[in-house]
Amino acid sequence: MFKHQQLNTPPRALPSESTEYRLTVPVIPLKANKRNDYFCVINTPQSVTPDIQKIANQSQSINEKRDFQWFFFLQKSESIASAFQRLDEEILVLEMKCPGARLATAEAWVEHLENLKKQKELTIDYSDDPFSVQIKDPQVSLNPLNSERDDLLKVRTMALQLGIISNPRKALEQEEFVAKVSARSMQITEDELHVEMIQHGQQRVEDLKKEYIKLRGLYEEQDGLWASITGGSYTSGLEQRLDRELEEARHIRDRLVSVAEQWRTSGALLTAATKCSEQTIQYWNLIPMTRRTDDKLSLVLDCRHALQAAVKAYEGAQIALPQAEILKTRLLTSVKNAGLYLLTDMVNAKRYGQTKGVFEGFQEVLENTTKWLQETFTKTLGKDIRESEEMMMQLAKRLRQERIKYIYANIDGKKIYVPRKNDTL
Repeated sequence: MFKHQQLNTPPRALPSESTEYRLTVPVIPLKANKRNDYFCVINTPQSVTPDIQKIANQSQSINEKRDFQWFFFLQKSESIASAFQRLDEEILVLEMKCPGARLATAEAWVEHLENLKKQKELTIDYSDDPFSVQIKDPQVSLNPLNSERDDLLKVRTMALQLGIISNPRKALEQEEFVAKVSARSMQITEDELHVEMIQHGQQRVEDLKKEYIKLRGLYEEQDGLWASITGGSYTSGLEQRLDRELEEARHIRDRLVSVAEQWRTSGALLTAATKCSEQTIQYWNLIPMTRRTDDKLSLVLDCRHALQAAVKAYEGAQIALPQAEILKTRLLTSVKNAGLYLLTDMVNAKRYGQTKGVFEGFQEVLENTTKWLQETFTKTLGKDIRESEEMMMQLAKRLRQERIKYIYANIDGKKIYVPRKNDTL
């Protein structure tokens, strides 16, 4: 801990040095003593004025800098009682986010997605390449691992050369071949979307880890402060009972929140699916209004990508929350089939309308499912979590009051708190 001396000048961090004290800023004398690793300061320095700050910035000697460090430290100091209450309140705020319980579920989610990816890689045969069919532009090659998506360039070249963008007859003739090419390209897109889902999950894990580490640090600091006051034992039967009840309440809340993280993930994916579905309909509606062939082709490819993103998020929502019935298999099959034939259906007025109906039906289901999930969570698990959190907050408040009462009754609660991590100034 900090060294101290009883002088008419502020205590120095290293009082053994004999260098002359040259601080020219007027400071109220301090009296300090050491007990239980904390300082009790009876008088405090005057407030930091612009002149004092200017002199501090211009100080040159090591002793002057240390003295000013002490001066500014005491300006920001807090009492033991205030520090304990602050730590307890900060802990409670972070506990409401439940980073520990959520972290375990988030890590399990990422691990599950990675396992699904590995299983899929073992079952998909990339050697069946539909682009082996002769196409006039040999310079464009398909590589499933190529980040530049050469397959999309191939699709664009193929569609333009076959003339399916503006000719309904040619589109009908080449329908199955184009569907086979589209299926291969869509498989690559689906793989990319799965990787993106994993990355989002990993980011969630990192964010929760930061909060969890911060919470653990606050726990350790508060435990160290309380142990230095009590010697590491309970001060009363009431404190022991409140502490035990608080731990039980935390355990119940953590179990509930661990499941709630699944609902959060599923809800987020459903929301994303709804937005992508809206974008799909917007792209599809723009196609008849577009005259240029290149622009039509770009729109239909963007439409297909948005549709695949919506489907992937919809499927992910069910995987994240297997205990709920989210997925409608027949609808999903219709949507995927519509995506497979987009390139040829967009020039056929009848099929264009049928595809639009499928998209709008998918959008309606997504909106209703998202609303249902939110309402169900609020009425069931959300209600239980709120009740457990209220109980936990009440117990935490009673325990905090009991301990602060002990601090004032047994030691001077106004003594300045010096965290152990600041032992060297």
